[in-house]
Amino acid sequence: LRPQPEEDPLGEFLLSDLLQDPPPFVLEIRRQHLVESWMFLDRVQKAMQMIFQRAGKEALPGEQIKLTVREADTALITADRSLTEDQRYLYLLRGFGRRLPDTPSAHGVGSTAKGYEAMATDSLAGFSKKTNLEINSAERDLKRRGLVVAKATRAGKVRALLKDRMRTLW
Repeated sequence: LRPQPEEDPLGEFLLSDLLQDPPPFVLEIRRQHLVESWMFLDRVQKAMQMIFQRAGKEALPGEQIKLTVREADTALITADRSLTEDQRYLYLLRGFGRRLPDTPSAHGVGSTAKGYEAMATDSLAGFSKKTNLEINSAERDLKRRGLVVAKATRAGKVRALLKDRMRTLW
């Protein structure tokens, strides 16, 4: 007898059911992910073989060929043109044994949002002729915008950290 959803607020039973007895949909998603991963790996390997042939690099059986960061980046671009620069950087940093940058703390996001919110509240002072409903709606909109600006700032910091780590590889 399974507990009702209100008795399982964290969804532990849902998670255990998905892991132990996944429905066909979940199995298909897993299968597709595995197939796409192997196809991507195959394209990267073929791109690397072409790069090695052009450079005249050839390995004897059991011997490894040295791969440069630029060659790996070119192989990633050849294998999947839709990869963003940041995605390629993640692959390259991991692939060459470098530590990924730490994500900036959420503490900075909140303070940025609060600063934006304070500035916006000052600008709401001119709404004396507006109704409370209009003012509340404008405040909610400004808070949302403040959070968006704060998250974009955080994403920009992560991107800058990624680029900084990549400079150590080039």
